[in-house]
Amino acid sequence: MEPEELADARSQFYTIEPLGLKVHIWHKPNTNSNVTFVMQHGLLCGVQSFLPIWEPLSQYGTLIAFDRPGFGLTSKLNRNEENWKNFYFPPTTLSETATNSAKKFKFEPNEEGHVWVNPYSKEFSGILCKKVLEHILGPDRKTWGKIILIGHSLGGLVSAETVLRYPDLCDGLVLIDPAIYTEFQVNKVYKLLYKFVGKHMMNYLISGYVPSEDAYLSMKDTLSQEQIALHQRFLKSKNWEEGLFDFWDFAISMPPMLPE
Repeated sequence: MEPEELADARSQFYTIEPLGLKVHIWHKPNTNSNVTFVMQHGLLCGVQSFLPIWEPLSQYGTLIAFDRPGFGLTSKLNRNEENWKNFYFPPTTLSETATNSAKKFKFEPNEEGHVWVNPYSKEFSGILCKKVLEHILGPDRKTWGKIILIGHSLGGLVSAETVLRYPDLCDGLVLIDPAIYTEFQVNKVYKLLYKFVGKHMMNYLISGYVPSEDAYLSMKDTLSQEQIALHQRFLKSKNWEEGLFDFWDFAISMPPMLPE
């Protein structure tokens, strides 16, 4: 099914051109506050991870959450498509990983000195966060008010690295059980599983996975039916298997980016 067919009442989509990337966003404005909370989900999750705190937290500021490539209802990317070549961005203070990734895929810096960034990488997650904020709050950072990044699990790693790359982007950082690694070896485990179990069997096993209460920040002993339904819609989205496989293949095969 197309992502738009699986959207809920909170959903909106933002297409980033010329990347051809359609980002699934939850956005709840609060005009009585100058604070915006930006939420980054964990592994095998999505915007629905923050459902238990969505309404309570909205009393204190504007809320923004979005699905990263490979998860949720954000469009899946294919290395064989033309837009794969368009992911060029200005280098940041931590561009070594982007350079390594570009060399792996044989992309050289362009005439402007911009480097190619793997769309499934943690570096691109920071770029995506910046673009989503500019789309919703406007291009002038001075008008945004206070920005608080909230990262859960793998989203904690993404949020931490976003702060390192763009220190002026946010005013506060909240990490919930963050998956902070200096040596990211989990990719070897998943690659072995995909190799010996097979991609289709791995995707079958993942399709039967129901996140724990901790993964979805549940305030109760069990997940609500809405949380389970919102999780399962990802498994109905078009090309979810390929998107998740590419995430395993590309995103977590890169060298670590956080300093030792």
